[in-house]
Amino acid sequence: MTAAGGGYRFDPDKVQTAINELRAIQHGLEHEDIPKAQYLLQTKPPGTDPATLAFQSKMQESHQHHLGELRSLSQKVKVQIENLEAAMRQYHETETSNRQAFRQRGA
Repeated sequence: MTAAGGGYRFDPDKVQTAINELRAIQHGLEHEDIPKAQYLLQTKPPGTDPATLAFQSKMQESHQHHLGELRSLSQKVKVQIENLEAAMRQYHETETSNRQAFRQRGA
């Protein structure tokens, strides 16, 4: 979408490209990044000495934070996809209505 005469020019091809790219990002997050982060949370310490346990605790906190960030990003991408798809639907509905109105006027 680009500004045009006080409004925006909607380019459905570019919007569809953006949707496709966001879907690829979403797929990577859901099927690669988040599962890897969940796997890292299952890491067990190699020993029971205080230094190892302290390190493990901090590492788990970091992994938990990272997983939360990935889930948040995934949700934001999902909302962006939904918003762009809604804009595409609205665009197509408006275009169809305009064509029908134009035909009914006999032009």
